[in-house]
Amino acid sequence: MLLFLDADVRVENGLIEKSIAYTQKYNLELLSIFPKQIMTNIGAQLAVPLMNWILLSLLPLGLVRLSSWTSFSAANGQFMLFDALTYKQHSPHKHFKNNKVEDIAILHYFKEKKLKVATLLGDESIRCNMYNNLHEAIEGFSKNIFEFFGGSTLMTIFFGIITISSPAYLYIFNGLTESLLYIIFVVFIRVFISLASNQSVIKNTLLIIPQYFVFVCIIYTAIINKKNKSFKWKNRNIISAN
Repeated sequence: MLLFLDADVRVENGLIEKSIAYTQKYNLELLSIFPKQIMTNIGAQLAVPLMNWILLSLLPLGLVRLSSWTSFSAANGQFMLFDALTYKQHSPHKHFKNNKVEDIAILHYFKEKKLKVATLLGDESIRCNMYNNLHEAIEGFSKNIFEFFGGSTLMTIFFGIITISSPAYLYIFNGLTESLLYIIFVVFIRVFISLASNQSVIKNTLLIIPQYFVFVCIIYTAIINKKNKSFKWKNRNIISAN
């Protein structure tokens, strides 16, 4: 096996053994895990939870393993465990070295090649301090936000508009009851995703509205960066093959 970890990822005893056992159980060629994110300040708390919110709202992770459709592709380069022989045969990191979202591209490629893959949400045994402030997070997420929507800028914008405007639309055209039901549903989804992601339910619920505004900032930044063909991640320029 070959395991790739980001430098800011921390794993507890037993995590690697459990991951190897999982790959052997399902005969996987690649296992990716989304670590529990450590958020030390309000800036990170406003942005980092958006990743799992978008991911779990659009894609049940179980379908990454169970479905052969390449559209069900999600991965996190913070933890990628490969079968060594398969890795050497396909050289995925070399193949996608110029792709700004190489983790998703690699898993998508493996599914195209009919190789077995899976993506999981991590627990307390794997943690990551991804971003230290809001600016870092917005710049970081802007480089791959479109990939959560099949690479489509229009679909990303459409999702943002529908998500933010739905309560007002329902209130104007359907009344207060439908609008409140929608808001309750949104809160329920946020609670479920927070629990699944080992994040604070209270904080994510209270920060729903400001997180939406941050989501808009991420989309706007991504559009500007795409137009200028300039993407930055932690103060480094990212070369894009797209």
